[in-house]
Amino acid sequence: SIVARVKDSPAEHAREKLSQMESLTNAVLPAKPNSILIVTPIVPLAIRLAFLQIRGANADSIKASLGVIESVIPPNSQPENFVSEIRRALVDDADWQTLWSDGCRAIQTHEFVRGCVLCIGGLSKAPTAQSLYMQVSMARNFEGFFKPLRSLYRDIVSPFFLAYWERTITESTGLFRTAEAYTQRQLQEADGTPEGTRRLLAAMRFCFGNSAAEGRDGMA
Repeated sequence: SIVARVKDSPAEHAREKLSQMESLTNAVLPAKPNSILIVTPIVPLAIRLAFLQIRGANADSIKASLGVIESVIPPNSQPENFVSEIRRALVDDADWQTLWSDGCRAIQTHEFVRGCVLCIGGLSKAPTAQSLYMQVSMARNFEGFFKPLRSLYRDIVSPFFLAYWERTITESTGLFRTAEAYTQRQLQEADGTPEGTRRLLAAMRFCFGNSAAEGRDGMA
């Protein structure tokens, strides 16, 4: 399992990943950044922290990781206030529908970093059926953003979707119409590629049955 390679300590792993991301951010961040150009060095930070949250990192651990980022990129130098937005998305008691709506509006106005961060928070907090619909939408965006960076997609993006469904299947009873053993097998579709993520989400939609359609209707 891709997720099984994550270290036992979420905070320790976060710091290690953030250290790697800092070098990437400093190398590619332009003085007056175009939002789409800074998606790949910045949005993975939010995805990784959301992943660690799924894997058990508490609010204090997430706050500590955000503090590490701010020690490298001070608030007045952060494009689209991304640390504050990550805090709002993952730590604050924010409504998932508001996060999703604000994120979609930000993407429409080409604030791609802010939009992605808020959408990650929205789909992380939403009820599962609604989250599935939102994940399908964000998976398309991530596939485009990270197309030139397959290794980053494999190591950061794909494990987030896999971890979400691993947790959901483990913690949910009677949520899926399919047998648990069958539902668990569908996790094998997540092979670290965008195509694998699409297959995983399609499989989860099948396992949900009518609940997936209801989730999409609830987003209208």
